[in-house]
Amino acid sequence: NTGDYEVTPTKITRVKAGNFKPMRYHYEVHFFGLDGMLNCLNEPLLGIETYANIIRKNNPKFNPKKLEWNGDTAFFEN
Repeated sequence: NTGDYEVTPTKITRVKAGNFKPMRYHYEVHFFGLDGMLNCLNEPLLGIETYANIIRKNNPKFNPKKLEWNGDTAFFEN
């Protein structure tokens, strides 16, 4: 079972995706689970910090260039 959720990020991390010029990255959003979210073991994630891949096709407004990066992490104050 899967579903789409709009989450409030605590941070976004990036990992280099190959040796491209300019550099390309794979992004993950870190957040606290919401009611109804389950992990791969079918356990509830409500209130548990977890992460998910940011699928750029599904998130066209995501612009990593507008984030303030500290190394490979962008933090958010919630």
